[in-house]
Amino acid sequence: TSLCAGSNFNVPFLSDGSFSSFVLQLSDANGINFVDITTSTSGNILTGTIPLSLPAGTNYRIRIKGTLTVGGTHYSLPNLFGLTVKGSVTASISGNDYLVKNSNFLSFIVPDKELRIDFTGIGPYAFQLSDGTSNTVISTNSNPHFIKVNPAVSTTYTISNLSNECGAGTTSGSATINVIQLTAGIFSNDVCYGQVLSVPFTQVGTFSPSNQFFLDFQFIRPYNNTLAFSYNFRSLPATVSGNNLLVTIPNDFPLANGTFLLSNSSYYRIRVRSTAPVALGSWGTGNLGVYPGAPSVKILGSTNITTPGTFTSLTLVGSNVAGYTTVDYTINGAGPNSLSFYGIELPFTVNPSVTTTYTLTSVHSDCGT
Repeated sequence: TSLCAGSNFNVPFLSDGSFSSFVLQLSDANGINFVDITTSTSGNILTGTIPLSLPAGTNYRIRIKGTLTVGGTHYSLPNLFGLTVKGSVTASISGNDYLVKNSNFLSFIVPDKELRIDFTGIGPYAFQLSDGTSNTVISTNSNPHFIKVNPAVSTTYTISNLSNECGAGTTSGSATINVIQLTAGIFSNDVCYGQVLSVPFTQVGTFSPSNQFFLDFQFIRPYNNTLAFSYNFRSLPATVSGNNLLVTIPNDFPLANGTFLLSNSSYYRIRVRSTAPVALGSWGTGNLGVYPGAPSVKILGSTNITTPGTFTSLTLVGSNVAGYTTVDYTINGAGPNSLSFYGIELPFTVNPSVTTTYTLTSVHSDCGT
């Protein structure tokens, strides 16, 4: 037999002896510790009311307490089989969590998150789950009940319209899935020791006040001496300035020339990372070169020509160059003349009509002179 909290039930009985009154008693959920409950009498029928506050259970027992006319009490044996009481139904929702979305990993499947619904009272349960936009009607016998979700944006879930066989119940709680997305933008192609690198970024979602953003630098050699792709990582804590993350390049940072698809090329890719919550962001756009300081350039190509005006090649070869390097030079002491180049060398053609000396007088780049 199953009864709902607050419902009435009838108990037929027979008595032998002289009694002044009868009252029904109900045990606890373990079948012991009997207490009086509200009872009315009509002939040989006792009608009892299940207390509203009674917890749900499956082993309640009922007995009759009779008060003898001459004084004292007498008790019937309790019912042989346990009575199921479907207590007032309540439900609470929990499951605050975060979900990281990363546009760089298109094949990466973002795992679902779970909402948890805990009930009191006996099932089956029916309720509505709301995501703030739409409602979904759910029926279940499970307690607790779990629901998988994978929202596209941060979403707070609530429940309502709870009921079981005993009627409407009460709901409480909420669960917020915080959708996190970090994206690095287009960054400068060159930076020098001691300089501040600014990387634009976008952040979606809510971050803890204790969160620390980092810039992760992936050092890449596309084609090293063995023609093997290789990489490793360095990280620097970043300071937020508006929509930018700022880091200062330390003097021990591994150098990279910022070039791509050359036999001696090396560069950095950059992504954003957070600590609270822990999230890896998307890679930014650019190939970063890191340089130690002022550049050094030499000129190569001394040669002899037998015919005045013959074209011949000279080459500027740089080291520690950063971005565009400008070289000032003289021609037989006359000048200044200037050449600018990007990368580590610049071949150029001359056609002197007399013996000529080309002399470098200064060199400078973004890293100094």
